[in-house]
Amino acid sequence: MQRAVRVLIARAAGGDDYQYLVERPFLTDRSLKFILSCVGRTRSFNEVDVLAKCAGAFLQTGYEATSIDDLVAATGLHRGSIYQAFGSKRGLFLAVLSQLALTGIRSAESMDLVLVALLELAPRDAAVRELAARILAAAADRGTPESLGARLLARAHLGAESEQLINKK
Repeated sequence: MQRAVRVLIARAAGGDDYQYLVERPFLTDRSLKFILSCVGRTRSFNEVDVLAKCAGAFLQTGYEATSIDDLVAATGLHRGSIYQAFGSKRGLFLAVLSQLALTGIRSAESMDLVLVALLELAPRDAAVRELAARILAAAADRGTPESLGARLLARAHLGAESEQLINKK
């Protein structure tokens, strides 16, 4: 029995669109099974949940100190699934920031994530710098240098203590 099958093999570069690289009739069930075995499984995880768990891991230890093993532990995914979905730790961090750009700064934790981006990656990574700037521009009153500084001190648990030190001088 002949079947015409489109086999999904790869993502288009730089986007979420998929390319169908093989589209032809297969003469046997055996050849169909072989081709389909070459294609990865469909995702069985919710990307928004994974990004939230990864954001928590990045917040806990910062970008540089967070390892792929930490992200595997936080999400419960296999290392290969993380690499397949996001490409790298940087790609995953960019996805977390992109999600934050969509939802906006809603909590102290989301502001802390922007601080992690600004302190650890933005000086040398233009994509992170651009995302952080977009997030802060949309945040209006939360994106001011004063509010960022206050949040940085609070994150370091120096909020009230630093205020006292400043007033003494």
